Amino acid sequence: TPGYADADFNYKIVGWRDEVSSLPSPYDDNGHGSHCSGISAGEGGLNLDHLGRAVATTADFQQFDGGSEPEGTDYYSITRFNVTTPGIIDVETEFNDFTLGLDDIDLWVYLYYGEFYFGSPTMVDSYIPSSDTWTHNLTHTVTAGDLGMYSFVIGVNYVDNTADGYVSSPDIQFRSKIHWPFDPPQFGSGDAWKGVAPDTHLVGVKVLNQQGLGTASGIIDGINWVITNKNVYNITTMSLSLGGGSGHLGMITAVNNAVEAGIV
Repeated sequence: TPGYADADFNYKIVGWRDEVSSLPSPYDDNGHGSHCSGISAGEGGLNLDHLGRAVATTADFQQFDGGSEPEGTDYYSITRFNVTTPGIIDVETEFNDFTLGLDDIDLWVYLYYGEFYFGSPTMVDSYIPSSDTWTHNLTHTVTAGDLGMYSFVIGVNYVDNTADGYVSSPDIQFRSKIHWPFDPPQFGSGDAWKGVAPDTHLVGVKVLNQQGLGTASGIIDGINWVITNKNVYNITTMSLSLGGGSGHLGMITAVNNAVEAGIV
C-alpha cells in the first residue's frame, strides 16, 4: 500500500527520521529522494492523465541569503522526454521571485524538439515574461513526423538594479508538470517502471535541507540512527545519495559501523 505508517509493513514507507527539522512524517523538498527511491524500490506503473498521457513533475528553487549571483542569463535543460506517439505536449509552469530589494530575477521557459545540449534542436514553444509571479502552459502538437526526444529548458535572468554587477540574496521558486504521449515498447520485460527491488519497503532518513545543505554531524547521526533501528525496520541496505568533501573520519567510522552491523 502506498503511504507511510511507522513499522507497519502493510505500507511502502515503514520508517522515518528527520535530522533537519524533526518533522514526524516523510516529506521531500525537491524530489531527489523520491527519484532515488523509485529507482531502487518503485512498484511500477506510470502516472497518466485523463487523456492517457504520461505525467512528470519537476521543481527548482534558489534561496541564497547573504549570497549573490552575477548579472546575466543562465540556461538549463531541466528534463528530456521521449514522445512515442502523435498527440499534444502540455507543460504547466509556475514561477515566483521572492528576491528582496531592488535586484530582480526573471525566468523564461522553452520547449525544444531535440536534445538541447546536442545537435540543433528546434524551438516549438516559449514564454519570456518579465513579471515576478506567473503561470503559463507551453504546448505543442506532435505529428508522426516529429516523434522522438524533446527538451524542456529554462533561462534564469539575473537583473542587477543596484549597479554592482550582482543580484543579492536571490530567492526564487519554480515548478512544472509535463504531459506527453508516451507508450514505450516493453520487449517482454514486464513493467518497465518497476525499481530494482519493487517488493522492498523504505525507511527515509533526511539529513540535508531544502538547499541540499547539511552538516557532517547530521549525516553521522542519521547513519547511527539506521544502525540503532536496523532490527526495528528490518533494514538491510542503505543508500546515501549526497556529496561532500572526503576524508572525514567520523563519517568513515559511521559507514564502517553500518557495514559491520550487516547493512550493505
